[in-house]
Amino acid sequence: DDKIAPRTLELLMAPLLEQPELDCAYPDIQLFGRRDGVIKFKGPGEKGRVLAVEDPIPGAGTLLRRAHWERMGGYDESDELRRGREDFEFWIRAFASGCKAQRVPEPLYIYRISHTSMTFACRLEDHVIGEYIANKNPQAFANDTERKHFLAYFYHRAAWSNYEARDAKRARKLGIKAARLHPNGTNLRTLTKSF
Repeated sequence: DDKIAPRTLELLMAPLLEQPELDCAYPDIQLFGRRDGVIKFKGPGEKGRVLAVEDPIPGAGTLLRRAHWERMGGYDESDELRRGREDFEFWIRAFASGCKAQRVPEPLYIYRISHTSMTFACRLEDHVIGEYIANKNPQAFANDTERKHFLAYFYHRAAWSNYEARDAKRARKLGIKAARLHPNGTNLRTLTKSF
């Protein structure tokens, strides 16, 4: 149900042809449906580390060399990631192993958001997914503070999604965990709202 803009393949292929050392090229993403807007991914930070809280990771619409996909072993097909975020976990592993990427700053991938999309369903369980990803990829974090910040992000998203789904009791429980892991203003506001 997603789309790509005209010339997407041409525009993503150009940097890969010009720079053989690149593993992938990725565009910005245009949202449509339940949400509008453009997502601009920053790409991996220093030393290839990535953090969910900064949303730096490309996903849908990325053109990746097959050799890199095969070297990484593709997506993790564990039960925890059957809910979603298998692409997110893949990019954490890819960048931690030295994946070289280039952003093509145009909204070439057109991503549909709907009430029944997997994205919204999986957010209800984001805390489980975040725990799995953090435990599997300890190399993604410079220290325990970064790891807690990462986990708080996933607990916060699960809390907010459960609040929107009108499960205030579960939202409070998840919100408390997010606030304990990383007591920032966003986590505390979500927790307050759930009460």
